[in-house]
Amino acid sequence: GNADGQIAQIAVSGDGYRLSNLPFLPATLTPGSSLSFTLSFTPEAVGSFSGRLRVGADEFPLEGAGAGALLEFQATVGGTAFKVTGGGSVVLTPAAVGSSTSAAFQVTNRGTRDAVVNAISVAKGDSFALSDLPQFPLRLAPGAAVTFTILFAPKTTGSSSDTLKIDDVSIALSGVGNPPPPLPAYRFEGPSGVQPPRTQPAISLVLAAPYPLKITGTLTLSFASDAFAADPAVQFATGGKTVDFTIPANATQAVFPNNASQIRLQTGTVAGTITVTPSFSTEGGLNLTPSNPRVHVITVERTAPQILGVTVTQSSATAMTVQITGFATSRSVRQIDLGFSPVPGETLGTTSLSINAETAFDAWYASAQSIAFGSQFTATVPLQFSGQTRTAAGPANAVQSITVSLSNTSGASNQVSVTLPR
Repeated sequence: GNADGQIAQIAVSGDGYRLSNLPFLPATLTPGSSLSFTLSFTPEAVGSFSGRLRVGADEFPLEGAGAGALLEFQATVGGTAFKVTGGGSVVLTPAAVGSSTSAAFQVTNRGTRDAVVNAISVAKGDSFALSDLPQFPLRLAPGAAVTFTILFAPKTTGSSSDTLKIDDVSIALSGVGNPPPPLPAYRFEGPSGVQPPRTQPAISLVLAAPYPLKITGTLTLSFASDAFAADPAVQFATGGKTVDFTIPANATQAVFPNNASQIRLQTGTVAGTITVTPSFSTEGGLNLTPSNPRVHVITVERTAPQILGVTVTQSSATAMTVQITGFATSRSVRQIDLGFSPVPGETLGTTSLSINAETAFDAWYASAQSIAFGSQFTATVPLQFSGQTRTAAGPANAVQSITVSLSNTSGASNQVSVTLPR
């Protein structure tokens, strides 16, 4: 113009806009003169940004665009899609333990330049997992998207949580695990009730119906002695008082170590009651055991002594020793009975001998040493012979064989005869 001009203010508003190199204000412009300053646009994100510039009394609208990659997230749970931001959360549909639910998750590049995604993962990977993932690194052009699946498979009841990581973006994942179906009825198969001592009956465990989840479990053996002493031999054939088993998903048969369908247990040599109690749980550790579990019971009764072996050794023409091995489930033996048969041509003045052995056996079974052997014993009976013989070289040589039996309040044992070597 042809007169001085006055500029009282220069200002700008709007995200990303700023002024620099401003003159001192107010400024006077004479005719033909000018002033200049710098208007900068520095966007902090991708997208369109509006602003306004005021110079004196005049205003000018500003428009700017931030260029770059911009990832946008969307989850679809139960048929409903919703946007998710970094630091947000996705709540998946509840699922029963052993089953699963899922959510679709989409990553879209809403920016103006290619985006590179280096990794997508879950932090813990306990109850949550990802499937249908692309290969990494993943390059997404502007407008391109990739979709993958979030799986929720709870291993326990109640709330579960994890974190979805998309490079440096974190999104919380959560879900609720509902109880699995109840355990079907089950049964033990194999010998039960009264069983012989010193045997190894085999038992198995079977569900009445298939169960949809893999089951892990343990059989626990307990022994209630009826003879005032435990028997360390009462245990599973694999060793110990417990044995683990599994039941595969949708199966009924329990599988024991070495892929066996049965497990043997040792009844020992002491009278008492053997009880096998099962426990069940899911693979994730959720207890499925009934409040009053069905057990398997085997009983070893008090019986007459059992002779396992007899050995006779002769030390001289007038002496020999009888050694008897056996067991008595009641841990008591009252009497040892010996019968003698002569060699041909000889006559024995004594053909039978009864020995009161109760005191000796009571002392053995009362000792701490005997506990390790259950009710087993070795009894040594020294014998001394005297008298005249016809042809034998000494009275001990006149004996051809010895028959041994034992007895207690439950009755007499089996008889074992031993022929003396000549």
